[in-house]
Order: sequence, then C-alpha cells, then structure tokens
Amino acid sequence: MTFLYIALGASLGAVSRYALIQTFSKFNLQAFYAIAFINILASFFIAFLVFYLVKMDEALKLFLLVGFLGSFSTFSTFSQHNLELFLDKSFWQLLLNLSLNNGLGFLAAYLAYYLTTILQD
Repeated sequence: MTFLYIALGASLGAVSRYALIQTFSKFNLQAFYAIAFINILASFFIAFLVFYLVKMDEALKLFLLVGFLGSFSTFSTFSQHNLELFLDKSFWQLLLNLSLNNGLGFLAAYLAYYLTTILQD
C-alpha cells in the first residue's frame, strides 16, 4: 500500500508541475521562471507540512511529501537548466536562477516554519 500512496501522489505532482510550466509558457516566460516558482512553492509546502502537521498520518505523509511534492519539485531539472545556462555563458541568468531557487526557496521554507510557530500557539 505504501507504494500506491507514493505513486498516486507522484502522478498528481508531475501533472501539476507540467500544468504550471505550460501556464508560464503561455505568458512567454522562460522555463526557468516556472521551475523557480515550483521549487519555491514546494519549499514552502514541504516545510509547512513537516513543521505544522508533525503528527500527520503516515499514509498522508507519504502521499504528500514523498509522492506529490517529491515529483512536483524539480531539482534535477533545475540542475540541468543551470548547466545549460553555464554552457551558454548566460552567467547573469545563471546567477538569477540560483538566487531565485536557493534564496527564495530558503525564505519560503523559513516563512512556512515561522507560520507554523504562530499557528501552534
């Protein structure tokens, strides 16, 4: 049953990621903006779920954290885009991509943690 929870969550996470990337492309935004947005959003929700729903049901934890958010976030795609930007000598875009994903991703995770401390009081 464990694999089923993860597989269901992963399939929904992957479809959600694809839908968001397609939405960004409709607005003529480069793919790395969509990937940054997805990584920041996933950073927030992973931290929120881990810190706020500490006593979450194990099946729900597997579905959301491992399945959905694991396939929704795109770290491997993020790494590939960074490599492509580097090889294309697009160093300013590389710096922007690294800053957005790492800096704002960390801030999103911290914001989620801070929010959980307020909600638990």
